[in-house]
Amino acid sequence: MKKYGILVALMLLLQVVGTFTSVNAEQVTQLTLGTTFKNEITTDETEDVYSFTLEKPSRIQLTFKTYVDGYVGADLLASDEVTIIGSNNLYSEPNSPELVNRFYDLEPGVYYYQIRKGSGTGNYDLTVKATEYSTNEIEWNNSAIEAQSIKNDGTKQLGVITWNDDADFYKITIDKPSRVNFTFKSYIDDYVNAEIISSDEVTKVASNGIYATNASPNQWSNYVDLEAGVYYFKVDRASDSNTGKYELSIKATPFGIDEKEPNSGIDEAAKILPNGIKHYGLISWNDNLDYYKFQVNKTSKINVAIKSYIGDSVYLAVVNKDGVNQMANTYLYANSNSPNLWHYNGVLSPGTYYVLIEKTGDNTGKYELTISTKDTTPPTAPKVTKLSSQGKLISGKAEANSTVVVYLGSKKLASTIANSKGEFKLTLKPMKKNTKLSLYAVDTSKNKSKATTIIVK
Repeated sequence: MKKYGILVALMLLLQVVGTFTSVNAEQVTQLTLGTTFKNEITTDETEDVYSFTLEKPSRIQLTFKTYVDGYVGADLLASDEVTIIGSNNLYSEPNSPELVNRFYDLEPGVYYYQIRKGSGTGNYDLTVKATEYSTNEIEWNNSAIEAQSIKNDGTKQLGVITWNDDADFYKITIDKPSRVNFTFKSYIDDYVNAEIISSDEVTKVASNGIYATNASPNQWSNYVDLEAGVYYFKVDRASDSNTGKYELSIKATPFGIDEKEPNSGIDEAAKILPNGIKHYGLISWNDNLDYYKFQVNKTSKINVAIKSYIGDSVYLAVVNKDGVNQMANTYLYANSNSPNLWHYNGVLSPGTYYVLIEKTGDNTGKYELTISTKDTTPPTAPKVTKLSSQGKLISGKAEANSTVVVYLGSKKLASTIANSKGEFKLTLKPMKKNTKLSLYAVDTSKNKSKATTIIVK
């Protein structure tokens, strides 16, 4: 019975207030914004219709005060003269007026306010004030396809979510791997969701819900570490009534890395030389693993140094040449303002080894990697292939690029550097027959070979 009574009451209300009808252009009165228009509902009319024009996106304050003796209906209509933006049914008396005082955020265009006669007649006041928004948003930008391209140099973007604007999309192009700082400041009444979306137009890189009002704005400031590519910033209202202005700024700072993606597995590992040169890499929002490989040609002492700027923690490991077993590993804690350094030192036999840098959680940031080697293996003793009369010319083979030195007892007589094929030649002053000479090879790491002894003929 209670539900039935409510239904009957609603039906009676519709009968006395009337129903919405499309606008008759001949009956429309043009309103002057900011001016109160006074009029009355008479016995021989069913409605009054007013129009107003907005040149720019604006927040309007609509004030409708009715002294009508009975019911009256009032509708704010869109430019199509049909779509209802806001609607009210009011009951008043001449000595007890009823007031509608509402804000609407509207795009440029023509709008209508329709006052529908209900069960009585009487006077009313109508005022529409408009405050234009200062915005550099270009509508329509309601999807990734329509997204407005914006700069990533910190320029402030000013936009508005209006009554018929469900979302705004901005296109951000990142030319190089970068740390992207962003600030989104909302004046939107109640709640709005802000998101950074990847180039697939679906995957969320970061998102946050912000509660605010026009009088009490709120902001979301953060950063994301992004690879080069196209991204989108989406402003999404959660409800039809959540409208208002916002500010957005994007600032991209390139990392200056020399890492080559992809290198997310053993098979894709980036090759680097153990020559002490520093390499720069990045663990980004969608990059969980970085692998590097280096070659050890002869048993050597190896130093791996990793300096992390990655927020919170990162997992580091030096992987054996089988690609599975880890010879050393650690969790290294750091951040962009307080980097931290990890060293691995070991003597490695010939083969290919790997360095693993693995994301923990959502932690991202840059790092520096240096691999250096110290050869601890002496070269083989030089091999003499020719010895001329009186020892004036000695030729042979030694380790490539090693220094070949000839001694008479403890006295150094001469030296030369073997070429890339290991070939060498030494020229001496004539020696007496049966003079005993000693030859050594010294590699670039100062390792000295055993002696090769020759007798002058």
